[in-house]
Amino acid sequence: APDRFDRDDLWFLQAVAGIVAAADARRTAEAEVRHRALHDALTGLPNREMLLEQMAHVLAEGRRTRHASALLLVDLHGFKDVNDSHGHQAGDRVLVQVADRVRVAIGARGLVARLGGDEFAVLLGGLETALDARGVAEDLLAALDTPCATPGGTARIGGSVGIALAPTQGDDPTTLLMRADLAMYRAKRERLGYTLFDARRDHDASGRLALVTELRAALEDGTVRVEYQPFVALRTHTVQGAEALVRWSSPQRGPQAPADFVRLAEQAGLIEELTTYVLRTAARQAAAWRDAGADLAVSVNVSPVALAAPGLDALVLDCIERHGLGPDRLRLEVTESSLANDAAVAAIERLARRRVRIAIDDFGTGYSSLSRLKRLPVSTVKVDRSFVAELADDPRDAAMLRAIMTLAGDLGLRVVAEGVETVRAARAVTDLRVHHGQGLLYAPAMSVEAFDAWAVRWGRGGWPCCAPDDAAAPGTGPAPRVVDLRSTAPEVSPARRE
Repeated sequence: APDRFDRDDLWFLQAVAGIVAAADARRTAEAEVRHRALHDALTGLPNREMLLEQMAHVLAEGRRTRHASALLLVDLHGFKDVNDSHGHQAGDRVLVQVADRVRVAIGARGLVARLGGDEFAVLLGGLETALDARGVAEDLLAALDTPCATPGGTARIGGSVGIALAPTQGDDPTTLLMRADLAMYRAKRERLGYTLFDARRDHDASGRLALVTELRAALEDGTVRVEYQPFVALRTHTVQGAEALVRWSSPQRGPQAPADFVRLAEQAGLIEELTTYVLRTAARQAAAWRDAGADLAVSVNVSPVALAAPGLDALVLDCIERHGLGPDRLRLEVTESSLANDAAVAAIERLARRRVRIAIDDFGTGYSSLSRLKRLPVSTVKVDRSFVAELADDPRDAAMLRAIMTLAGDLGLRVVAEGVETVRAARAVTDLRVHHGQGLLYAPAMSVEAFDAWAVRWGRGGWPCCAPDDAAAPGTGPAPRVVDLRSTAPEVSPARRE
């Protein structure tokens, strides 16, 4: 009968249904991927990427309607004490409570985002006056005033709020972020609760904005430098690798401290570009050394903000694959503060599954270090220089390092002593069976050319260089080969871009 489907009709309908279902599943998957990329995994709030995206929209709408906008940055008080006293999971629960309270306090008035760690942001649009932003700041502080539940009872988590207004105090996301951050730090320093950006009082604002412009230009033209400080196996005196350290000199203000301009990059939304630059430079140099016959590992410091950013693990793996490196040749160094961020911990776990080595830098300066180590897939701990400087004379430092070595041995971790500056310190860490040493006793951070020349001198001075990671003690195996890096290495400038 004409009103009945034959077999071909049924097959066609099934095929169409399958195509529609597949397309729907793909759209759902794409939406899920986008949601994860733009939201904080712990709190479900929008993350920094989504905040920047929405700021562009709100600022454009403000220009069209001639309404004001505001960015409020919130820094929590007392959160570190919760993390140190009760551990990572308790800190996470407090962050979720804070996020829920801030979300309720703001309601439909604006966008609430978590920037990382204990920093939150609120974006407001369609404001009539600055009083509107002040009222929101007061509501935020009131919401934070209620104690949060912790395993030990309750904890009072206060906050400082910095406010920057658009268009009068900035009409682009970078400027607003910088100025809200300056206001927040003044509120925190002067215990004001909240404060508006004030160019007269936040007097370094114009200088910081100029520095941001210069840093952005330096990243674009490749004038940010990467230097390398070697780390040495203490048993065999062989060079195992180098830590890549970023350096930058402002054309107008001269050399800038790395901690300062890395923080500046975080505030200005340039940290991912800076991290990409250093990782690609370090990977390229590791490949150049390998091709010259010196298979050195290169480690790169990654800030907490960069570590928590979407795509960091994909970037690291791309650097490794692009240059044909072993996964243990490009390593990451992260600080203990990074471990307070779920997104950062997830990135560490994904990279570890691909056999990328992770080191905890400045280990021993955080109260909760020991409890975290057993749960994290790290391969190395770098003992903070404060434990090494007086090691030969202070039995308490020796006892602390001895405990760290026992823990590391039980967990199968390698240990690097930072800040080895004297022969006595080197002997002391060697006696405690620390694996590697790094510090001015061996060499400062150097350009590639200086590093190569230093490695040759180190080898010719009776100290073998560039041996395998677990080289046998002298006399128990073949002697490590000394490689003249200056004569064999291709010319690779750390400032060149890919």
